[in-house]
Amino acid sequence: MNFKDIRNDARYLLKGNWLNLSIIVLVFNLYLLFVFMVPYIIFSISSLALMFGIAIVGFISTIFIVPFIYGLFETIVKALSGNKVRLFEFVSTGTKNFRRSYFILFGIIIKLAVPILAFIASAFFLYYGNVHAYTFIIVTGAIIYSIASYFLLSKAFYYFPAYFIMAEDENKSIQQVLNESKEIMTLERFNLLKLIGLFAIFFGVMVGICYGLGILFHSQDVYDISFTVGYLLLFPYFIASLYVFYRYKKDPHYKYKYEEHLKDKESNVIKKEAEPVKEKKDKKKKK
Repeated sequence: MNFKDIRNDARYLLKGNWLNLSIIVLVFNLYLLFVFMVPYIIFSISSLALMFGIAIVGFISTIFIVPFIYGLFETIVKALSGNKVRLFEFVSTGTKNFRRSYFILFGIIIKLAVPILAFIASAFFLYYGNVHAYTFIIVTGAIIYSIASYFLLSKAFYYFPAYFIMAEDENKSIQQVLNESKEIMTLERFNLLKLIGLFAIFFGVMVGICYGLGILFHSQDVYDISFTVGYLLLFPYFIASLYVFYRYKKDPHYKYKYEEHLKDKESNVIKKEAEPVKEKKDKKKKK
């Protein structure tokens, strides 16, 4: 397995659904934009009743961020599995799995409790040391911060397949999902580095294209537009690549759909080439 195989398979799985999923991602991001804009909208309104109403809507919308993120993942998995998905599929799926999406999030947070607490403690040490100019406390905070960041990042990657596992089988318990996720990611050495490499490729491509176009045209507007379009197109591609990575790690004998497609293509070409030869032989026999 290499990154080229993963990307090829991801593109093949997205065939016929890429644009549809990009539009779904756009709708989801418009929803997120509304949620983050609610505080600014509230403080710009003079009517108390309207302010209160928007605050309630904003609060409810914020609660649904986690379920809708899960809904977006499951929607993409459904599309990659060859199923048709609706524009607001992530809304219905997320609402249906409201409790499970939060349980899986809290389960991951509990698993990461030690590095999270160490990270918070390091932030306190750094702040206190800077305020009172204590070099020893600053150095201690920096060391704790480095160690906590490493363990937080490495352990967080263990649970990246959790939403994929839950999307494939909603009957599994939260503990089963988390255990299976960690087991998949610890089956082989350097899985973490491979996954970071996959993240780096997509992040590097998107940033490189956006900055390149921005510099080429000397325009911030071009940068903003290219970043938005690039994000909408690359996000489904990125999730599809993560899904292929997960499927391969779950089953080492997993056959890439793209490879099967190429084999079918080759066999069809061989059949077509063999047909004229067969026809000639048949004609000779008749003669």
